[in-house]
Amino acid sequence: FLVSVDVDPIENERCCTANSRIGRYKDLQTGSFVRFVSFAVPISPTIVLDSPIANLVCLFEQLLLEEVNSPSFVVPAGFDYLSLYQDLKEGLAAS
Repeated sequence: FLVSVDVDPIENERCCTANSRIGRYKDLQTGSFVRFVSFAVPISPTIVLDSPIANLVCLFEQLLLEEVNSPSFVVPAGFDYLSLYQDLKEGLAAS
């Protein structure tokens, strides 16, 4: 999903930094911990509102792959980041 926060690029970047991370949470139903990877890419609301959907999808895919290619967080040792990148790239290409 796409959430565009602010027209101010600094504010958008601040929000993206807070939401691009690797973490874990406790599943309330099973009680087990679930690991996750979260990526956020800054896109101005102006661009979102003014762009045709097809262009916006292409822009989002490009920015997402750029973020995944050089994440703004520390990747834990043993995490197969290259496979994640390749899988995302193939999945986006197929859509």
